[in-house]
Amino acid sequence: MSSPCAAVADSLETREHQRNTMPTITEESLEFAQKHVKCFYASDFFPDPDEFSAVWAGWDVVLDYYKTADIKQVGTTPEEMACAKAIGGYRIVHQLQPLDVLTYTALASIIAPHLESARLAEQEGIACSYRIAIDKKGRFFKPDTDGYSIYRRRSVDLAATHQWVLTADISGFYNHIYVHRIEGAVHDLGRELRQIAADLHEFLLNLNDRVSIGIPVGPAASIVIAELILNDIDQFLREHYRRPTYTRYVDDFRFFSNSKLELEEIWHDLSLYLFRAQRLTLANAKCRIMPSSVFVDEILSPPENEGRARFAKALGISFDDLSEFYGHREAGSPPDQQTTDTKREALEGLFAQLLVDRELNIGLARQLLRRAKTLRMRCIAPPLLDNLEKLAPVIRDVGLYLNAVMSGKAVVRHGDRLERFFQANSQFITSSHLHYWIAWILSGKPAAAEITGCSSFIGSALPRFRARMARALDRPGWVRNNRSEWQRWAAWDRWSLLHAAEVLAERERGAWMESVSRSADVMDRLVAAKVRAL
Repeated sequence: MSSPCAAVADSLETREHQRNTMPTITEESLEFAQKHVKCFYASDFFPDPDEFSAVWAGWDVVLDYYKTADIKQVGTTPEEMACAKAIGGYRIVHQLQPLDVLTYTALASIIAPHLESARLAEQEGIACSYRIAIDKKGRFFKPDTDGYSIYRRRSVDLAATHQWVLTADISGFYNHIYVHRIEGAVHDLGRELRQIAADLHEFLLNLNDRVSIGIPVGPAASIVIAELILNDIDQFLREHYRRPTYTRYVDDFRFFSNSKLELEEIWHDLSLYLFRAQRLTLANAKCRIMPSSVFVDEILSPPENEGRARFAKALGISFDDLSEFYGHREAGSPPDQQTTDTKREALEGLFAQLLVDRELNIGLARQLLRRAKTLRMRCIAPPLLDNLEKLAPVIRDVGLYLNAVMSGKAVVRHGDRLERFFQANSQFITSSHLHYWIAWILSGKPAAAEITGCSSFIGSALPRFRARMARALDRPGWVRNNRSEWQRWAAWDRWSLLHAAEVLAERERGAWMESVSRSADVMDRLVAAKVRAL
């Protein structure tokens, strides 16, 4: 039995903990998460799902849910797919369930300002990626700061004053971040974040099915967590070398020195630190020490850039925007909405160069697709559809572009191109990230049912896309035929089937949704409430 003194000490410790601990998820952080998803995205690799409309419609229910939810128990293993990389191979990407997106975004929004205060000053030109500036529109990062351009200009300046360059990046960075180290890094930002650090740790373990390696690739919240870990590396470099001369964009580091031996030492010490402190490793195949002149010629100013710069100027794009970046950029629309013949020709010229390059330039591809989508320029649609496999690394931008510019008539007009694509990919038709996006586009276009190949493709796709097509085509018979199976379907497929119930008659729809409203799954209930209210 504890003594009175021990009881008093325990009580004082509890009160001190409460005074120095922020609430895990506040209503303010949830409102930020809602605005972020609405204004930007839930994942940088998947289309935003219809299920968010049910979340927004039942927002009061969601807020009540978080008042009693134990965040340590929240988190479901996300969908995983292999997304093609420009250099070959695949990157594993994730689609979190809607409430997990809100949880993760809300937690990151609380941590983010504390992280920015602890980072190396922006004016130093070292940590160039994703400078944090939370705002009321749901934005995580400074909208007027192009970190990649700063990174490139800083590289140009440092190469001009140093003889040698070491380029280095971390192997499989997001997929190899050590989850246990995240808790310590958040805790180090301030004692008031102790509970958030613990809850985030458990939440990430739940997402990972209790495996302690890796964070989701796709949500913007993961950018914050990645920069949290990278800040730890920046601090090590600052303390170990006092003022090392380097710059970085996400996990791509460039060190500069007049001594090749010094760069060898940095390479050695950084490799050892990453493994000991973070269980990370450098991608040695990408690490290289080279003379600054070689770095400038081969990396900063390859020969093909001259032609691209000319096209970029005509299109009104900064040349730096054509450089490759990691992805995950919160990008707004280009400011100039006016389409001119000159811009159309420039965009077509750049797109043609993009397709003939041996390696896809991610930055150029994304910029062109976003510009073409905003200006609704259909001129690149034919070559795009003929080169879907090559453009697979930027399939999200491809998908959003095609969804925006392709009407039902356009789908039929390009039916032969789609047929050729299906024939060439008949053995790989349902399992890839590329085909996921194609299924999403076509299942929302009723005209696709008129094309034999498209109809067959949707028929063999995931159940969620068959349900989406039934909804688009107003096919109550298909919904009735699958209604009895709804509880046996996987989460995303189940919710899509429930959404398709909107094509049923009001009385029939209401009776079904009434039974669904008794489900133990909160997302089932949210979707049912939304569909029942139609």
